[in-house]
Amino acid sequence: MNTLATGIASTAVDAVITAPQNLITLSSSAVIIRPEISCWTAEKADRGLAAKMSADAGAVETVMKAAHELFKRDPELTAIRNVRQSVYNYMAREGVSYEYDGGHLTPQFNIEGTLDALKKLQADFYQKVNTFVDGDADRGIPDYDAKVSAQAFVRGDMFRREHYRSKEYVRSRFNFSWTVSAIREDDFRNTLFTDLANDIVTHNRRQYSRMVDEVGQKLRDQIAGLMQSLSHTCAMEETVSDEGEVKVRFRRLHASTVQKTLDFAKMIQSFNPTGDEVLDKACSALRQTLGRYEGDRVEALRESETAREEVKEQVDDLLKMFGA
Repeated sequence: MNTLATGIASTAVDAVITAPQNLITLSSSAVIIRPEISCWTAEKADRGLAAKMSADAGAVETVMKAAHELFKRDPELTAIRNVRQSVYNYMAREGVSYEYDGGHLTPQFNIEGTLDALKKLQADFYQKVNTFVDGDADRGIPDYDAKVSAQAFVRGDMFRREHYRSKEYVRSRFNFSWTVSAIREDDFRNTLFTDLANDIVTHNRRQYSRMVDEVGQKLRDQIAGLMQSLSHTCAMEETVSDEGEVKVRFRRLHASTVQKTLDFAKMIQSFNPTGDEVLDKACSALRQTLGRYEGDRVEALRESETAREEVKEQVDDLLKMFGA
C-alpha cells in the first residue's frame, strides 16, 4: 500500500475507532463511605503506677503505661462496642477497603442499601449509649451514677470518684457518623480505567488499520490482475506456420473480461475503504475507457485493431501506476 493510501486509512481508522465518551470508571460507578465511630475508653491513666512498676522492674525511667479499667466487664458498655464491631464487619462484607483511614468503596447500586444499614446500626448504637448512661428501669439496668457507686465495692482501695466524669461528658464521648465522598479523578486506581480504554482503542486501531490496508492491497492486486488480463487479450498475436509464414491475428477477447473489469472498477469507486486516490483514479479511467464497449458493444473492440491498441495502451499506462 502506498504512503498516501496508508495515511488516509490511518485517518479513517482514527475517526471510526474512538474511546467511549461516557467511560465507566470508579468515579462514576462508586463512592467512598467512611464510618466514623468513637467510644469512651472507660479507662484512667495512672502515671504513678506506671513509674512504680517500671522502677520495680529495674528501669531507670518510666518505660510502660498503666491504666485503670473503670468498668470491668460492664454488659452495656460491651454492647456498645459490639455495635461498633458490627459496623466494621458489615463494611468489610459489603464494601471494599479503599483507604487506610477506613474508607470503603461502595458501588452506586448498593449505596442506598448501605446507608439504610448504617442508619439502623446508628440508631442501635445511640440506644445502647442511652441505656448505659441513663439506665433502663424496666429491665433493671442501673444508670451511670449507680454504676459508679457500685464500682466503689468492686475496686476497693483503687476506687477514686474523681476518675469518673459526669454523665454529659461520658455521653459526649460516644459518636457514630459517616461521610460519603466521591473518588478523586486523579486517583491512580481511577485512571487505570481510562488507560485501559485508551490501550484497547490503540490496539483496535492497529488491528483495523492492518485489515484496511490488507483489503486495499487486495483491491489493487485484483484490479491490476484484471487489467493485465485485458492488456494481454487486446494484444495482437503472431504465429508461424510450418512453412515459416508469419501470421498476425487477434487474440480471443471475451466479453466477460471487459464486463468483469468494468464491474470491479464500479465497485471500488463506491467502496474504497482506504481512500486510495490512485486506485480511484485508475478505476475512473478504466470506466471511461471501457464504458463504450460495455455489453453488446464489446464487438466493436473485438473486431477493431485500432480499438484494441488504444485500450491496451491506456490499460498499460494505468498498470504503471501500480508498478506493474
